[in-house]
Amino acid sequence: MAPTFGGSAKTTAYDFGFLVRFSPLELAPSIRDVVGLDLAYGWSELSFESDPVFFANEDEPAEVSQHDRRGFAGRIRLDWPGMAESMAGPEWLWKGFSPLLSVGLANDHSSIGPPGGTYDTEGVGWELTVANVFSLRRGHYEDFVGSIIDDTEGWGVGLPIGDVAGVRYDFARFPQARNSGLPDVERRAASGWVDVIRVWRLMRP
Repeated sequence: MAPTFGGSAKTTAYDFGFLVRFSPLELAPSIRDVVGLDLAYGWSELSFESDPVFFANEDEPAEVSQHDRRGFAGRIRLDWPGMAESMAGPEWLWKGFSPLLSVGLANDHSSIGPPGGTYDTEGVGWELTVANVFSLRRGHYEDFVGSIIDDTEGWGVGLPIGDVAGVRYDFARFPQARNSGLPDVERRAASGWVDVIRVWRLMRP
């Protein structure tokens, strides 16, 4: 309806989803401080129930797109339990560099569209993080209808201040449609956090 005509429509839609996470090695006290394993599965249905929308220049109603999304993620970490105690300086400061090494893998599948006309997207990627400071990310994304079939990449660097605070900078690159002439989407983010309750506890006598 653009750019000459303006139009609007509205509806009420409902979403539903769940997330399950399991860390089996937490049940083994003898090794959980050295090796950790996290597994997660998520599912969501966006706009699973909604009324169609009507536009003034159309005789038939338009169905709201439904998004069926399913994702899996796993992470394994390796750590040195006595590192904070053996290093010079306050013990709480070195806790921010834990875990020493972690590797994560994620997969995401989506079916998008109105009933009877859905299309699928698929994404997979991995992340390697060293000492909670440097992260390297690589992946692949496929959307055949949108002609987006290419690799993704990213990295991040952070400065943890123990388990009290930290700052971080992250960069990511995501592909555009092939033969579109558009450059890849680049995302840059800076973030910081402070645990004020932890700071208060450290300042107490």
